[in-house]
Amino acid sequence: MESFNKMIPQAALVTGGDVKIEASAEALAVRDLVDVKFDDQAPADILIIAASSFKVNNAALTGESEPQSGKVECNNENPLETKNLAFFFANAVNGNGGVLLLVLEIAL
Repeated sequence: MESFNKMIPQAALVTGGDVKIEASAEALAVRDLVDVKFDDQAPADILIIAASSFKVNNAALTGESEPQSGKVECNNENPLETKNLAFFFANAVNGNGGVLLLVLEIAL
């Protein structure tokens, strides 16, 4: 279990107005606005609300072999298929995105 906990994102860049602060992942709450950029892991299940060349790797959950473009628009009713969601542990592999935390249940 300890090795699993080391894999959990430890911090996230939270946006509030014009201010951005690095916050502990444990301090995050549902509906926090968070910036996710290349090489970050999603700190929770996230709704993409802004994207610039944003791609995420959801392979562990969806089985997709290629990173998926993160889009602002919902393009499928199935949450595993739509491009405007990414899931806890997904790696950002390109670009950056502004995201809204949807579900935050981390077993620490």
